[in-house]
Amino acid sequence: MGLVAFYISGAFQKIVSQIDHATPAGADIPVCFESGNHDFRGSWISKKEEVMLARHPAERTGVEWDLKWNFAVRMGEAALVGMDTGEDKPDGHPKWFGLANFEPYRKAQAAWLEKALSRPDIAAAKFKVVFCHIPLFAAPDHPDYPHDGVKIDPHDYAYWSRECHDLWSPILARHGVQLVVCAHKHRYRFDPATAERPWAQIVGGGCEMPKDIAYRFPTVIEGTVENCVLFRGVKVKKGAVVKNCVLMQDTIVEANAQLECVVTDKNVRVTAGKKLSGTESFPVYVQKNHMV
Repeated sequence: MGLVAFYISGAFQKIVSQIDHATPAGADIPVCFESGNHDFRGSWISKKEEVMLARHPAERTGVEWDLKWNFAVRMGEAALVGMDTGEDKPDGHPKWFGLANFEPYRKAQAAWLEKALSRPDIAAAKFKVVFCHIPLFAAPDHPDYPHDGVKIDPHDYAYWSRECHDLWSPILARHGVQLVVCAHKHRYRFDPATAERPWAQIVGGGCEMPKDIAYRFPTVIEGTVENCVLFRGVKVKKGAVVKNCVLMQDTIVEANAQLECVVTDKNVRVTAGKKLSGTESFPVYVQKNHMV
């Protein structure tokens, strides 16, 4: 969802290293890079496409040459489409010193989006999901609404992109897109679809979640999970292995724990290094609010 790097500068080698380490996973699990506003910043920005999964030149000839970060792929019944909202300030903002030129970039993406959603494999998908970094919508009564990225002072930034909304939203509606997934605000929000805007929007929450809304955040998997059912708020920490389990809401599996054929009720914590093993006919059950 963007922001692979805060700035592409001295940290560039670290980014390369991270992607190199991820190569074995990428051999089996598709990886699509979604560009964020900070991914356009830094002294090494010219090298961005060397490591951040730009589209192959053969896929973006002619007028699409600069559309390096868009993607449209079919995975099972879902079509996944990536758009690039660009920077979070107008092109004329003093911070850019006249170097930004995102308005024509966003317009070019609108033409590409029309073509991508018209592809037979994408059009036939049961579920159509669009990903972009900066949100495309804020309701008029929402605190984000005045910060639409069109007119902002030097100390402000876009909370949502009216320009991208106006260019892309009619296309999303025309082709039956059901969901837009975005980020940028570092605070979770869900905007349900309406008659006027037939696609819903999920705004991701970032690394630190306010406690009053933490329960609304999705499951986080840092370890290994195989053949399991995980409810919302479940966390599987690094090194943990979970197989053939059902983990209810807010279950936490700490680092290096091993679970097989286990059923947990809500708000269970499995401590680091713990091993729990049952069988398919006689699984281990952990009661609500227990720590093991």
